[in-house]
Amino acid sequence: MDLKQLEYLVAVVEEGSINGAAKKLKMTQPPISSQMRLLEKELDCVLFTRGQRKITLTEEGNLLYHRALEMIHLNQSTITAVKDFRKAHGGTLKIGIISSVIEYAIHSWLTPFHSQYPEINFEIFEANTYELTDMLHNRLIDVALVRTPFSERDIDRISAQQERLVIVASKNYEDILDKITLKTLSHYPLILYRRWAQIIDEQFARKGLSPRIICMSDDARTCVSLASQGIGIALVPESIYLSSGEKQLFSKTVEDLPLQSSVTLIMSKKGCDTYVGKTFVKFFEQSLTLPTT
Repeated sequence: MDLKQLEYLVAVVEEGSINGAAKKLKMTQPPISSQMRLLEKELDCVLFTRGQRKITLTEEGNLLYHRALEMIHLNQSTITAVKDFRKAHGGTLKIGIISSVIEYAIHSWLTPFHSQYPEINFEIFEANTYELTDMLHNRLIDVALVRTPFSERDIDRISAQQERLVIVASKNYEDILDKITLKTLSHYPLILYRRWAQIIDEQFARKGLSPRIICMSDDARTCVSLASQGIGIALVPESIYLSSGEKQLFSKTVEDLPLQSSVTLIMSKKGCDTYVGKTFVKFFEQSLTLPTT
């Protein structure tokens, strides 16, 4: 089995036929058919069910197809890594960022990094934490910026400073929300960042309280926007509120809700295999030792 055979296999699957693969690869059908037969002979299994119009994968074929995608990408990323290493100061940083961290990341790390390494380009992938960790494992990105808490263990991480979880509400609530506790909040409509919903619900339950949750969102910025319209009170990490620029809002801590979060840089346990990835990790670590302005 070689890489060229796997590239043929992927083309056949994606085009649905050997004829389609041949057109995509700008070659004739016989060599592709021959290589597929050789693959099946080597693996001692049938990879395709050949229909009149379209080829479909067997279970073995489906397994090989997904492994082939990983191997082809690993080959491409290895070539990129070597070329980047030879350039010593160039290349493209492939970084994943969850949506609620993007503005903070641009201000705190991406802009300063670009100032220090203007020859390095960016390719940003915005997705949720689970999707980004999967991309890390498959070497589709170098690093990712996510937010704690998260359950993924098979990764390395570097966390920035912990920050408080705060309530964010329109100023219509300011006079009635002087001293804020979970008991106080149980009387008001809450807007929760989904990743925190279960943890916050548990905090209420420990005090025999039930929160009145009217909305949950996957993006903390959406929670803040809803709060600005007076729909309810949002619970979000403090940096989300500070970066929102919403002047009609105020924030306060909840006295008996000692929850904190931190923006965290994650990478594969095997480490970054590109020069630019290693450079960003080092930059991120150094940024945490600098005094805040």
